[in-house]
This record gives sequence, C-alpha cells and structure tokens, in this order.
Amino acid sequence: MHKKPPQKEMPKFNYHLTTPKHRQFGFIASDDDLFLNHVDSFDEFYEALGYSKDLAEAGVMPEEFVWDRYRRSDSPMSLHCLQCRITSYLYSHSAKFRELYGSEFIEMAGQYMSDNINNDIDRCEDCPMHP
Repeated sequence: MHKKPPQKEMPKFNYHLTTPKHRQFGFIASDDDLFLNHVDSFDEFYEALGYSKDLAEAGVMPEEFVWDRYRRSDSPMSLHCLQCRITSYLYSHSAKFRELYGSEFIEMAGQYMSDNINNDIDRCEDCPMHP
C-alpha cells in the first residue's frame, strides 16, 4: 500500500499595493517568499476577491470592499475566505505558486475549512473551496 506524501502547509498570503496612485504596481507574497512580483490587472485581481463593476459604479472602492467583506471583526466572510481567493488567483497567475503548492491547492479545492460558510448567498458559491 502506497502512502500519500505529507501535504505542505499553505502559507498565508498578503497582497501589497506599492503605491495607491500607481495601481499597476503590486505584489503577492507570503512571510517567506514572493509569489507574484507584479499584479498585471488589479481589476482582475479584485474581481477574483469578489469585487464587481456594480460595486465600482456604486462608488465602493476595492480596498473598502475587502475591508468590509473579509477583514472587519463582524464581516460576512472570514480571513480564511480571503486566503482561498488569493490562492485561487495565484494558482491562475503564478508559476512559482503552481510549482510549490499546485498539488496542495488542487487537493484543497472543495474542502472548505471556514466556520463562515453560507449556502444562502452567492459569495460562497463561486469560491474555489466551496464543497
């Protein structure tokens, strides 16, 4: 009987805008490593986090959306949800991420581990980790 190799623990990822005036610059990193040294399209990145054109037209700024949805203490989604969205984006845009954590990401897909799952709203339905 073959044993499965131990799964690497997925690091916590953070995205950083180099300067708000120049949104074309930005990167995504863990505490130890740089995984994407340039976000090509912040519109696409924020869309991956759930931000939409409707919200933009309503005057909601992307970072305001992220704060309200994922980061504030009583937000409807968890920081784990934000990590799921960022890892999904990295899987699509970072060869280094796919090389180091691609198989772990594939195994995680559909394995939701947050206490905040909500089947009544479409926010969870489009998550790559939604069962």
